[in-house]
Amino acid sequence: GTVCGAVFVIFAALVAMGYLTASDRVVAQVSLDLWRSSFKPIAVLIEDFGNVDAGFVAFVILTGFVWWNGPRRAIPALFVVPAGVVVEALFKHLLFHPGPDLPFNHGEPVSLIETLLGNTATDFVGNSFPSGHMTRTVVIYGMVVFLMGRYGVPLTLRKWSMRAFLALVTVMAIDRIYLGVHWESDVIGGLLLGGCLLAVGTLIFDSLVPERA
Repeated sequence: GTVCGAVFVIFAALVAMGYLTASDRVVAQVSLDLWRSSFKPIAVLIEDFGNVDAGFVAFVILTGFVWWNGPRRAIPALFVVPAGVVVEALFKHLLFHPGPDLPFNHGEPVSLIETLLGNTATDFVGNSFPSGHMTRTVVIYGMVVFLMGRYGVPLTLRKWSMRAFLALVTVMAIDRIYLGVHWESDVIGGLLLGGCLLAVGTLIFDSLVPERA
């Protein structure tokens, strides 16, 4: 977790200093050249799996699952999900890195929670690094795969869930860039942050519920 955190902070510093601006623009231009408006409904559907609403629902379901199946002392490990939202918001507030504008940005729907928060959340966040969708996708579905292993789900099903997880992460990364709502560097930052939080969550879980040999 510490090493991952250090890599994320270093990468964020490189983004802030503009070292990835050129590559961000190149990738965004390639994406724009490939853009087809007929694909937008599919792209919007994909983003639903990683928005703030999905994060809230997943946190409630995962917490309820651990509460019901036990041991309840492991529940703090799941707080990496809301923690991801907080860390993402802080970096977007502190690190000046405006998101893609026209003609790259094709827009996306505002989530229910973001609608309820209104301009307060938008004004506080302001920037686009790191991608919250990527962060939540890695943390939420990564924790699902991890918990499947800890709760004795058959190996074959766990293998398929891991493949599905990796596929979703890949598709979400492409989706963020294709919709033009994030730069390439935002997506990489979200992957790193999500990976760090997932590592922390699994370490906390293992410390609270040591795995039997």
